[in-house]
Amino acid sequence: MDRECCLEVAAEGAFQLAREREDVMSVFVCGSMAKEPPPAYADVDLRVVIEADQAEASYYEVKRGVPLEWVFVPKRRFDSREELLNASFLAPELVNGVIIYDPMGWLGQVRDEIRSVYGHPSYRIARSQRLLDAARSLYEGIRKRFGAGEAASLWDMRRAIFWAGETPSLLLNDIPNHRRLMVGLKDVGARLNAPELHPMGIETIGATRVERSEVETFFINSLDSITYINSVSEPHHFHLSLDKRDYWEHGITQMLADGYHREAVWPILTLMSAIHPILVSVDTESDHKGRPYRHYLRCRHFWERLGFLSKDNFQQKLVKLDEFIGKADQLIARQRLNSLS
Repeated sequence: MDRECCLEVAAEGAFQLAREREDVMSVFVCGSMAKEPPPAYADVDLRVVIEADQAEASYYEVKRGVPLEWVFVPKRRFDSREELLNASFLAPELVNGVIIYDPMGWLGQVRDEIRSVYGHPSYRIARSQRLLDAARSLYEGIRKRFGAGEAASLWDMRRAIFWAGETPSLLLNDIPNHRRLMVGLKDVGARLNAPELHPMGIETIGATRVERSEVETFFINSLDSITYINSVSEPHHFHLSLDKRDYWEHGITQMLADGYHREAVWPILTLMSAIHPILVSVDTESDHKGRPYRHYLRCRHFWERLGFLSKDNFQQKLVKLDEFIGKADQLIARQRLNSLS
């Protein structure tokens, strides 16, 4: 995609939003489109800083053929420079982002103030530790529910695995997406002299024996089974609109074309998280929450094949995730020790 065109459309949208809302203070672009050159196909991730105590629901739209995802962030998250520098994603997003609306210049000043110390080992370690702690907290909640014979949230399981896998990249001040996380984790481990980190993601979700034809079927079934919505009631929950379906479809199709069919299970799992909020870890009878039964049957094979409906397989996933969290914790401790020497 043409980066300059995308940034121009995003800036137009930011000015329009600021005209419509008096609480918009600044807007910046982060993610893949903030980099040069951008990927062949990517949406534009936008952070809208608002004068509010709480975040709002994000939403997705397409303007002049450019996919835009708007995420609202309260200004208070920028008030403390120390907290901002320790935040898992916000500091990297701002430092590496492109500010497109900042009439008072305050966000540019904030970025200038944190940029000089942003790469300091203490902050990289703090950001990584915070994300790993969040992954561990989710993991422990899932393990507790599993041990009590209760169903666990598929979305929480996906987040716990994904956050644990992202932790090493934060030590390098890099924020991975689905593709970079699964395809690039081996490289991240090599750069950190920690080859034991690879390949957590694929092994954890049981995709090592999945054939390409199966993944293609999983992909079609997931896209056909989602209830498409443009925004969400919870600010930090995944959502998928009809417009964003095109983005996901293109990205996963490209991964398949490049030979990464097992790695493509990861973004498909994210789609599945939107379809089915519960994974069953104790028995094989799943409550599909009133969703059309034919859709449930089409997607059930995905969960069965990857071991989400088997108590023994799910236990193995929890063991692998626990092992990876332990390895990441050791890596962070090693980085902390090296920073002191």
